[in-house]
Amino acid sequence: MTYLSNDEYIKAFGKHLRATRLEKGFTCEKLEELTSIDAKQISRLERGERSPTLTTIYYLAKGLGIKPHKLLEFDFEDKE
Repeated sequence: MTYLSNDEYIKAFGKHLRATRLEKGFTCEKLEELTSIDAKQISRLERGERSPTLTTIYYLAKGLGIKPHKLLEFDFEDKE
């Protein structure tokens, strides 16, 4: 098994976060209102430019109305 780099996990998380946000019909600005996390920071997370902390994951999940572990359930391409 080949392990993915940290950057690949961060990008996969961001892609999943964006899909979840859009599924809920939220803009980054709406999610900012619900979480007090700056919309620009949310955008950076979604683009995989930043790695979220556990606290950030918790507040994002709360704002999205889901359990925090759901934000960590994402697919990525396995490099086997």
